[in-house]
Order: sequence, then C-alpha cells, then structure tokens
Amino acid sequence: MNTPAKLENPGQYDLELLQLVSTRGLVVSLADYMVEFNLYEDIFSPSLMGTIVITDKLNLIEKMPIVGEELLVVKITTPTFPTSIEKTFRVTRISDKHIVQGQNAHFYTLHFVSQELVLDMNAPIYRSFEGNIDDVAVRIFEDYVAMSRTLNEDQKRLVESNEDTPLKILTETKNKVKFVSPGWTAFKCLNWLASKAIPKDGEACNFLFWESNKCFYFASLETIFRDVHREKRFVGTYTFSPNNIRTGPERDTIREMFLTDSVETVQTVDHAKNYTSGYLANRLIELDLVNKKYELVDYDHVYKFYDYHHMSGQTEKEVLPFFALDSMRNAECNI
Repeated sequence: MNTPAKLENPGQYDLELLQLVSTRGLVVSLADYMVEFNLYEDIFSPSLMGTIVITDKLNLIEKMPIVGEELLVVKITTPTFPTSIEKTFRVTRISDKHIVQGQNAHFYTLHFVSQELVLDMNAPIYRSFEGNIDDVAVRIFEDYVAMSRTLNEDQKRLVESNEDTPLKILTETKNKVKFVSPGWTAFKCLNWLASKAIPKDGEACNFLFWESNKCFYFASLETIFRDVHREKRFVGTYTFSPNNIRTGPERDTIREMFLTDSVETVQTVDHAKNYTSGYLANRLIELDLVNKKYELVDYDHVYKFYDYHHMSGQTEKEVLPFFALDSMRNAECNI
C-alpha cells in the first residue's frame, strides 16, 4: 500500500509530466533537463505564461530541433491537494542561450504561453454579434477560443492533455450589445465586451477577462469581493514575516504558504490627480444625433462610494475610502 505524499514545504509540487513535442512530432521529457520552472497567472492577462530554464547536454536544441514553436505538455500536482494543473502550452521563443564549456552543456530559457493565445493571434474576426454581453462572450469563446483548434491530428495523438479550457461566467450582465468586429481577435472582443458590461446584480462596471490555471473567467471584481466577503471564503491571511520563524514546536506549512517575502507600494493616493482625472467626479454627455437630443449625466464617486462592494466590505464599519467625505470635486473637470 502506497503512503500518500506529505506536504513538507510551502510551494512544494510534483512535476508529473513535462513533455516537449517538436514540430516534427518527436516527444522528449524535459524532467531531467529542467533547472527552473515558472508559471505566471495574472488577473489582467487573458493568457497564462511561463518560462523553463534548461540545461541541455544532449544538444536537443539542434537534434530535435527546438525552434520556438513546440508544444509543452505539463501536469503539476501538490501533495495533499485534490486538484492539479494539466495544460498544453506553446513555446514562443528561446532566450539567454549560452554554452558552458566545463560542463559541455547548453543553457537556455524556453518561453511559453497558453495555446489559446497563439490561436488568438492568428484568428481575426469579421462578423457581427448581438445579444446580452455575457451570452455574446460565451458565443465568441466557444466559436474562436479552443485549444484543440491549434492541434493537427498527429499532435492530438501525441499530446495526452488536449481538452479545451472552459469559460466560467461569474457575473451575469443586464445590458445588450450589437457590434461588428473589424478584424479584432477573440481576446480583444472579449476585453472590449468586459469594458462595456453592466452587472445584473451589483453596481460596479469593473469586468475583466482572464485565465487561471483551471479555466477562463469573465466577471466583475465587485462580484468576487462580495461573494468572498459574504460567504467568508477567504483562503488565508497573508503575513509579512521571515519564513524561518515558527509559531509552535511543529512546522505549519499551511501558514508558511501565506507568508509574504516583500511588500512594495508602487504609488500612493494622488489627490491632485484625482481632482482632474474624474476619479472623484465626472460628467458624461450623451448625444442622440437621430433625435437631436442630448443628456448630461454627472457622477459623484464620493456620494456613490458605499453603493459598491469593496474588498473589505460595503458599510462604513467595514471599509473607509481614500478620500474625505467632503473632498472638493467638480464633475465639469472631467467630461
């Protein structure tokens, strides 16, 4: 009977599969050649991306050859965790290549992205769309964003994980849209839809489209803040502390997973900028050229602040704004 693996250190993982599939169909495991593996996930990016540092003593870069358009099949698990990361990426370039004579080896870095991004770069869309924004987003995703579209039949047989990454709509929209894509890609259309979306439940129009290591998401940030706060689904509290200090006699690996190595404030509040940028107040002029009418809509963020759900909550006891409630502001400063 096999004993289940134990989580010994924060950040520990098992790289169960790391295969490179060349453009000629040659499959090579990179597990023995990998020095460093990095996978990046960004809520403001529609695609995962990453790098692998390779030490190549068999001259794979010439024998395969590695030209920068290979498939990279990855499966990563974490001991005691029920889920895994399984995805096929596309290598886009090679950098930092140099030869170490004493070790008789090539060192280089492979850069990779999600296959959906490569497909998106090569698939401009010339057609019209109409309907609720979340329905249009699903339609565009299903018709134009599919990893399996980028694989030929030979590659599908070689790649073990070739299922399409799904899209999850976390926030329903209440407004409709009708537009013609003038050669935009699917990702640009989805980001444009996110910029126009109005939530069915909520006030903030802060929709984003991004990819996680499990699926793609189309949602407003307010929905995430509200649901996490109401359901108390916090994963953990991050602590700024040295990682070699224990709170008890035994090592708490779960706590160590939420230790922060460094904290940097890139920019603090700039009230002079807020006065003129429209952050505190702004005016929208809506023109109806057909009926020859216009309408002025003034927005006051100070007055509306507690209409929105923030990361800490919504009421005055839960969250405080970064401005005074009597801040000087004029909607005409930003039209």
